[in-house]
Formats: sequence, structure tokens, C-alpha cells
Amino acid sequence: MILSYKLLSQCLPLSLPLPDLCTILTSIGLEVEIAETVASTNGNFDGLVVGEVIACEQHPNADKLKITQVKVNGEDAPLQIVCGAANVAVGQKVVVATVGTTLHPTGGEPFTIKKAKIRGAESNGMLCAEDEIGLGTNHDGIMVLDATATIGQPVAKYIAASAEDTAITIGLTPNRGDANSHLGTVIDACTYLNHHRSNGNSYKAIIPPTYKADVTNSQPSFGHESVPECARFCGIKIDNIAAGESPEWLKQILATLGIRSINAIVDITNYVMHELGQPLHAYDANTLNNTTMSVRYAGTDAQFMALDGKTYSLHPTDLMIADGDNKPVGIAGVMGGKGSSVSSTTTSIFLESAHFSPLSIRATSRRLSLRTDAAQRFEKGVDVEQTYMALQRAVYLIQQCYPQAVIGVATDHYTAPYTPPIIETSYSFINNLAGKLYPKEAVDTIMNSLGFTCTPTDVDNFSVAVPARFNDFLHPQDIVEEIIRIDGLDNIPIPGRLSYNLPAAQPANNSYRQEQRIRRLLSGAGAMEIMTNSITNSHLTNPETAVNLLNSLTTELNSMRTSLMPSGTEVLAYNINRKNSNLVLFEFGNVYQKQGEAYTQHRQLGIWATGHIQQAQWNQKEVKTSLHFLKGLVNNITAYLGITAIEYNHVYQDNEPLITATTAHTTLARIYPVPAKLCKQLDIKQDVFYAEVNWEYCLNLIANKKIQFTE
Repeated sequence: MILSYKLLSQCLPLSLPLPDLCTILTSIGLEVEIAETVASTNGNFDGLVVGEVIACEQHPNADKLKITQVKVNGEDAPLQIVCGAANVAVGQKVVVATVGTTLHPTGGEPFTIKKAKIRGAESNGMLCAEDEIGLGTNHDGIMVLDATATIGQPVAKYIAASAEDTAITIGLTPNRGDANSHLGTVIDACTYLNHHRSNGNSYKAIIPPTYKADVTNSQPSFGHESVPECARFCGIKIDNIAAGESPEWLKQILATLGIRSINAIVDITNYVMHELGQPLHAYDANTLNNTTMSVRYAGTDAQFMALDGKTYSLHPTDLMIADGDNKPVGIAGVMGGKGSSVSSTTTSIFLESAHFSPLSIRATSRRLSLRTDAAQRFEKGVDVEQTYMALQRAVYLIQQCYPQAVIGVATDHYTAPYTPPIIETSYSFINNLAGKLYPKEAVDTIMNSLGFTCTPTDVDNFSVAVPARFNDFLHPQDIVEEIIRIDGLDNIPIPGRLSYNLPAAQPANNSYRQEQRIRRLLSGAGAMEIMTNSITNSHLTNPETAVNLLNSLTTELNSMRTSLMPSGTEVLAYNINRKNSNLVLFEFGNVYQKQGEAYTQHRQLGIWATGHIQQAQWNQKEVKTSLHFLKGLVNNITAYLGITAIEYNHVYQDNEPLITATTAHTTLARIYPVPAKLCKQLDIKQDVFYAEVNWEYCLNLIANKKIQFTE
């Protein structure tokens, strides 16, 4: 993810040098991979200053002209300047060319500003557009500077400062949807400061200004209908705009983020998405039937032309945004439609801010191979509590660019209000798991700074309410992870010596412990351990009990194995084809079966033998492997585990020999030749024998066995 140092600085409550900020981000898990300075804009801006429009009145003798009073310093009286730009308004910071300034317009000849009378009104300067000062080609209106610009500051200095930025690339892991924005990153940085450098201060991220729009749940012009996958849908109609070029400051920020400027409306939606983490979308309202906006399923055989000009075949469960005629105008959370896109002719928009199910958006995005910025954010999880705030922020920026815009009444349909999960934990649990003693105050500071609400239940225990921007917090261990992350992994002390504490006693049937014993036994007998994939080809499973995958990645791996035998035999075939034909292999693994609607999982031990167990020598003959060799290995295993009273039965099944080992009327192991059909399928031309041991039954037997001692 790319971040703008300038935009981060606007959200930070104090000034942090770039190297210091990069160190902090890396320390808290947002690893800075590279920080590149973006070159500043070049141009001739001599004589241009930053001014503020403090009054704006209609020219009495011209419909398209306005008489403005512009403050260019803190001492002198404001300048009266006649302006013909439609977007000029009170409160704007603007570029002022004072009398005597020479302008160098884009593609034109230089000219000098003189004192003049325009339609009888005195004008002492000029409010400039981008193209008039050689900064771009936009002539839709005067340049509106950022509200932080200083009155009287030379424009050359302002532009150099505003244009120079640093692009910070961080390696954002998939579980950090909460930090997938400038604001989320700053919240993390402030938490670090509160924990490590508070000095009595409490640092909080600066929330950017928003427009306080009127809101209703049932607006006549744009109502809303949704499906369960849309927890919240906010929208607002804005009229009397002209979707021209963006202000220079906005284009510069987007350039730092690697985003191409399109027009002011689209640029603002992209800006807010990167600033707050909430994707937005703007529709040309004149292309919509303004009765209701709905989120619905695509339905069968649906086709849709997206913004990229391509037509996509949709799955019936894909979410779509539709207008009052039920006409689809966007693929929800992924990409808008070509027919409703905002263009240079747009005069009215409908702005949407919504919250969609991560699973639904991920499925649609993967199916259509549309990996948009919006889809990636919805997949990782978006803060549902911030949906309406992001809409207000975008409206504020639109109003700054278009003071004449007519803002409608917002809709906010919050169909599934967020209920914070509650996690119960304790300070002692945190310290035991973390391996470091954290004071209660430190734990509370970190959790509160991140937005969690901690409520004590007694001296040691407390409950934590998880904010909506964290969508993967389920266990107390997640809380410990956050505390360690903010404190720093390198601050966990490493003991100078091993503890003298005795190891905890393990039950006799501890699976790992007993498996290790049998591994040593079989390895000593010349067998080699293998590990095969639990997912296999359905042709190698029992179709009556097979657990088939609904979303298999390939046709070769589409079912869970019902036995260890086929996958291990494939390993034998691989080795035999490479002239390694005398083998004894074993594997511990799970097998999976379906019986009716019930699914089961069992642990088994599989042993394979093929070729010769003894090579011919001058004093001995070669000895081929056989069922009886595997019977001997099974007998050694049971004896080693202390399992007695084993009864071996030699029978024929489907004209093939079969040895079963039973105890207490339950089958402990089965030993048989690998079926000739499978050997032929794998092109194996030598005998292969297989022993299948019911490992879970073995563990149960030794768990009930009491150890007896004698002299």
C-alpha cells in the first residue's frame, strides 16, 4: 500500500520527521519497504501570492462577473478584484496576481497585470486559473488552494511545498484491513506514541472536516432497498456541479498515491477511499431513475458493461446496484457501470457509500478477475461505523471545489447495526502469554488508543469491546498480539538461561509423543517417512464415502482422501520410475469420510513395502517383501506400545489375501496387496503390499492400560 507523507502529516497530531515516522510504522508491523520523494512542480510564479476571498458580490453591470474583496496580507486593506469565474466564493484561498505581475499562461504569450476598470468597477489584480499561471490546462474556474495555505505566502513557495511529497510504500498484510488507509495508519502511530512517548500527553488522530448533511431514512428522491450482504447503504444527491479538473493539491496527492486524475468528482471518491479506507462511488444522476436505489442479486444470465468498457457475465449471487427501473448501474463494491459514469458533461451526481460482505465481494472479484482498490478493501474488511462519515467527508470536499453545488438530503439505511463482540480476558493471561510483564496502565493505554473499550470485572479480569474496524478479533490471544505489536517484538526479553521448571506431565495416549516413538521404531527398521496431500483425485477415493470439494482448484485435486493407500502408492510409483524400487515407506495422516450427512476424520498409520527387503549376496539369497514382512512390523508396533492379546486372521477377500489384526473384537490393522487396478493405473509392474493401522484405536488401548512394575 502507498501512503502520502503529506496526507499522513495532516492526520498526525504532531510533526514527525519522515525517518522517525518510517521507524515507527515498521516497529508496529506496517513495514516500510521504500520511501520516495515526488518531484515538485516547476514554473514561473514570480509576483503571485496567496489570498483569501472575504467578500463576493454580483457585478451590477454584468451577469457573469463578480466583485470580490481579497485579503493578501494582514495589514493592508483588501484588494478589490473583478472576477468572471463561476466557482469564486467567500472563504476560498486563491492565487492572486497583483498589479505589475507578469503571467506566463500555458500555450500563450506572457502578459502583465494592470490596474483597470471593468464595466465601471475598479479591479486591482486578477484571481488566476491553472492555465493562466502555466500550471496546467484547466480553465474551468480559478484555482482553489488548500485551506491551510497562508495568506500573503508567495505562490512559488506554496506550490513547491504543496507539490513536494514522499510516497511511503508499506507491506500491508491481508489481516490488517484496519490499517488500509491513512487514518487507520495514523491511529496505529498515535497508539505507539501514547505507549512509548506520551510524557503526559494523549495523542489522537486528527479527523478531517466533514459536511454535516441533513439525513433521513426514507428520502423521496432516492430511497433504498438492500440484501443481507449490504449492512449499510448511504447516499446523497448533489446538483449544480461541473465535473471538471481537480484542484492542484488533490491531483498532487493522487499522483503521490499512483492514481491518475480523472475529474474532480471521481478524484474525490478516490481520495476519501485512501484517506479513510471507505470506497465510494459517484453516478451521473441524470442517467438514473431517481425513485430508489437498490442492492440486488444479478440473477441468471446477467451481462454488464463496466467502467473499463468490458462486458462481464455475472453469477446469479453477484451483488448489483440498480436504479429505480431496476436497471443495473454498478457491480457492488467492485466497479461501476459505463452508462452511469461521471463525465465532463455531468451536472448532477448521486454519491454512494456502502458496506458490503467481504465474502460476497471477494467471490465476485475473483470470478470476474477485477482486482480493484475498492474490492480489495471490502475483502479485507471496512469499518461499517465509518460509512456515513466517509460520505460526509466527500460532500465537504465537493463543496470546497464547487461552492455553488446544491447538496441534497442524505439517506442512511443501517439495516444491520454493528454489535461489538465482547472478549473476556485478564492481565495475568496477557503477561503469561506475552512473556513480559505489562502494567495494567500500559495495557489500557494501548487498547483504548486503538479504539477498544475495556471494562474491568474484578482486580485481574476485564472485558474488551471490539471496534468495527477490526473484523478478525475473536480470542484473547488477538489482544495479546496487538499489545506486543505496539510495544515491539524486540522488547520481549530473552531469558539468559533455561528454566528449571519440570516439564508438564503428558497423558499416556498423547498422539504426538506416541507417534514419535513409532517413527523411531520404523526408521530403525529401515522404513522412510513420507507426507502426502490430504486432497487427492476423486478417482482414487471410494465414491460412496468420498468427501468431494465444492471449490477445487484443479480437476486433479478435487476430493479428500478416504485412505492413505492411494497417495502413498503414488509416491512409490514416482520412486520406481527413477530406479528406486526397493522401498519401505510409512505415513501418519488423517483420512476423511462422509456417511449420509455426517462427516468423520480419523488418524491412521500407513506402511508400504515393495521390492526386496534383502539383496542377494554370496552367502544369502535375495528376499522379496511380502504380507508377512508387514505383519512383523505391525506386531513390533503393537508390542512396542504394550498392546497384547493380538489375534491375526488370514483370509481371502475378492480373491486377494488379507491379514487382519484384532483385539477385543475390534480390527486394529489390515494388511493386503495394493489392488492390481491401481498398480496398473500408476504403471507399477512389481508387487506392492500395504498395512493400515487404526492409530486412534491404538491410542485408546494404551490409555486404558495400567503399567505394572516387578523386581
